[in-house]
Amino acid sequence: MSFKLEISVFVFLVFLTVSIGLGCNKSQLKNIPIIEDVVDQNYICARYEINLSEYTSDNHFKFKVQPIVFGGASINISTVQTLLNKDFKGANISFDIKKPQVVSFIPDEIYYTEYLEDYYEPQQITILVFPKGISLKEERRGTIQGAALGIPEISNPAKGKPIVFMREEVVHTRITSHEIAHSFGIYHTFTPDPNSPILGKSCITGDLVSTTMVPIEGAGVGNKTCDYYLPESFKDTLTQTQIESIVTNIASYSPPQCMEGFDKGQFERMRKIIEINPRIQDAMIR
Repeated sequence: MSFKLEISVFVFLVFLTVSIGLGCNKSQLKNIPIIEDVVDQNYICARYEINLSEYTSDNHFKFKVQPIVFGGASINISTVQTLLNKDFKGANISFDIKKPQVVSFIPDEIYYTEYLEDYYEPQQITILVFPKGISLKEERRGTIQGAALGIPEISNPAKGKPIVFMREEVVHTRITSHEIAHSFGIYHTFTPDPNSPILGKSCITGDLVSTTMVPIEGAGVGNKTCDYYLPESFKDTLTQTQIESIVTNIASYSPPQCMEGFDKGQFERMRKIIEINPRIQDAMIR
């Protein structure tokens, strides 16, 4: 999952993805044991059993984060740790960032996906920091500022691995929180279905969290102003509160200076992913 930063107005691109369950039909799940929904008992198809008392929301979890800097790049550990701890506080999660490992050489042009695979290590969340000016072969449009190695799903917790890459230019911004959140099962807030309702509560919303607002297809966020520019057909259809919810959510494609936080449904999903994801559990500081 990549974060593409546009120069002026951020345009939300809708990617076609395969939904989990293609709709919420209770008859589809009638033979599944009694289990709890992800958020507020909403029937959203991505469900799982709740068994382990040690993962209740009252318990605080701290995770080891290991930065690896390449080709002369740098990272301010204190700045990034303070930012992550602030942004994930609502999930009762914090991070302990270790002294960076240094890799002095990196080619001018690379496949970042190969580096994510090659540098993954268990028992930690890894942040690869690439130097300014590096060219990424996966880039097709715009600049890829950061990316995670997959996103764990309720139905397949081992799908993602807790490693991300960040460009040095943005490692001290909330784009880092955005990418780290993918390791905790958080998808982008936009939806794969343009006919989806503005508020989630269905299986086709982008992040499968019913409390988040879905950005309007074709809308954009001002890079300097953080104003939300809506297509004519959607003018005056959203309240100011709804607009702020879209623009400020860290899982959106808003400019990093416009991001402010996650919402309670996203925090709840993070906690549940921790409960069922062995790779994330493995990165805990016990």
